[in-house]
Amino acid sequence: MLELLMDSDISAIKLSELTENDVIEHCRLRNNAGAGPATVSHDVSYLGSVLDAAKPIYGINYTSNPAKSARPYLLKLALIGKSNRRNRRPAVDELDMLIEALQQRSTHKCSKIPFVDILKSSA
Repeated sequence: MLELLMDSDISAIKLSELTENDVIEHCRLRNNAGAGPATVSHDVSYLGSVLDAAKPIYGINYTSNPAKSARPYLLKLALIGKSNRRNRRPAVDELDMLIEALQQRSTHKCSKIPFVDILKSSA
């Protein structure tokens, strides 16, 4: 996700010049490219986290985090939002492939979570 942000136009803007409008425009571009509101919301969250870390880690001083302050407007514009509930369930052959892959994963020495059991109880 961070690589995607680095490859976007918003990464060329200096932090001292980054505005809420830049964040909103980035979200419009992502939406026009086919990203849904939940995906764009993740973009904004990652961007906000990076900007929050800029102060203490890199000593970059700025007054506000435009990713966080743009969030209410992004919600009103329906550019960000929650994901849609999914109704599709995996087919039997898909479940078989998942179980096989999870069984193989469970043989790793660091594997402690019973993913196969969790999958079987949830499907």
